[in-house]
Amino acid sequence: MRARLFAFCSTFFILSFTFSPAQKNPSFIAVRGGASIPFAEYHLKKLDKGSFTTTGFNVSFEGSWLFKPPFGIGAAAGLNLHPVDVGMLGWEKVKSDPFLDDTYIQSDPYQVMTAMAGIYFQKSVWKKFSITGKLLGGLMWGKTPYQLNKSQYYGVGLIYEEITPANDYKFSWQAGTGIRYDISPCFGLALDAEFFYDKFRFDFDSQSGSYTINKMIAFINTTFGVRFNLDPKNYKTK
Repeated sequence: MRARLFAFCSTFFILSFTFSPAQKNPSFIAVRGGASIPFAEYHLKKLDKGSFTTTGFNVSFEGSWLFKPPFGIGAAAGLNLHPVDVGMLGWEKVKSDPFLDDTYIQSDPYQVMTAMAGIYFQKSVWKKFSITGKLLGGLMWGKTPYQLNKSQYYGVGLIYEEITPANDYKFSWQAGTGIRYDISPCFGLALDAEFFYDKFRFDFDSQSGSYTINKMIAFINTTFGVRFNLDPKNYKTK
């Protein structure tokens, strides 16, 4: 699945930039990183619905060609990691099982990768400052964490439980807005906020059989990055 996602991302970038160098319209590429903040059920600390995620981080790449300023087309790809609050997860498990005395949990983070393309917007508002926006659609891939539970049961003793990861992917969407500041005609700085939301179906296998868990994945990225203008002489947005 990762190979498919990276291939999908590469295709979008190739399509986005094939035309831009020969055109008299501004285009850019950007590298960004920052906090990835889960919310709603994805952040909830409940066994029946929540995922016990905490604030993680995001890295992403994007590029756009403003074929008719202030509007353009472009593509973006990103990786998000959201750690699990194992302390709260263990506490909720102990509260829900009267025979469970204590539990120790090791957990990897949730992983989310995206590869999307769509419409970009960029409008100069004051001197070197511009506002930006985008609405993208494409693939969103999610993976649950590997977890190892070491549980102490009353009258039984220690029991080890291993939960292997499951993954799912689907067509999804992304909305974002931000502010750009041009340091020079060649590059500038960007501060962005992006919104992601979708529901996934994760299939697990265990000794007692297969089972499915439906989970919401919802988060907001707040990122800071550098944007490189591919044609500085033409980089004047309307």
